[in-house]
Amino acid sequence: MPNRFVVTSLDYKLAELRADGLAADWYRGACDILRGGDGGEHGLLLYKLIRARQGDARPLVVLDVGTARGFSALTMARALWETGGGSVYTIDVVGHEQARNWHVEKQPPGEPLAGMTLSRSEIWHRWYPREANLVSPIKGRSWDVLDDWDHGPIDLAFLDGDHSKGAVGRELAALSLLMAPEGVIVLDDYHLGAGVFRLRSRVANRLVTRVGRGLRGFWPSASGRLRLGTDNEFVLMKKKFSGITAAVHEFLVHQQEPWALEVIRMPARGGQEDEDYGLALLTRTIGP
Repeated sequence: MPNRFVVTSLDYKLAELRADGLAADWYRGACDILRGGDGGEHGLLLYKLIRARQGDARPLVVLDVGTARGFSALTMARALWETGGGSVYTIDVVGHEQARNWHVEKQPPGEPLAGMTLSRSEIWHRWYPREANLVSPIKGRSWDVLDDWDHGPIDLAFLDGDHSKGAVGRELAALSLLMAPEGVIVLDDYHLGAGVFRLRSRVANRLVTRVGRGLRGFWPSASGRLRLGTDNEFVLMKKKFSGITAAVHEFLVHQQEPWALEVIRMPARGGQEDEDYGLALLTRTIGP
């Protein structure tokens, strides 16, 4: 564990930033359309991180890795639009004009885009044309794009693409040379511990839940004690393995410049997430 390491709650961090918050109606609509009804609490933090820097002398440069439908990119673009401008560059291996069905299993069947085949471009220009004007989609692998980066120092980077240690490590190595003084790198799905046999608890829990539901009638006392079949994380798989966690700690060990690590605990949603889920904020504490 790095020396400069603190853990705070999302509510505490949002209050600490002392900046305007994201409008509730815009946030709810974006969660429905861009996340299919799945929670997007990290968007509240990304928005405030940008609003907190609204006094910067130059327009902000923001990076988003792992576009998906574009919730994070458009939320950050919303903050820029409300504060007078800037640029978001978002990278994904799925092309912006590539039509696809965006519905995934964790989203409710009745979510707004269920059964629809649309490109990301169509979604943005149908529902978020103002924010879309501030976002530049880039198709490719993040580390390849960063190797040829020519858009200026990056003030805020949000990494939510390939979660493997190797990919995140390459992204962090590139960003260490590209971030503006006191720039912030935010990483999604940071976990404070490793799981049993380094298995993702989400996968294991899916199996355990199915087994547990079958056992409830035969072994009710164990069902309650071990939380079997309750759509919560199985107790033995409580701490998730994450390549992101390993990559962050390795990055901090090898950096010559001082970086501070702050972990923001995110609200537990039940079933898919547990109390160890968070965001990692890396901040370079001195300029180049």
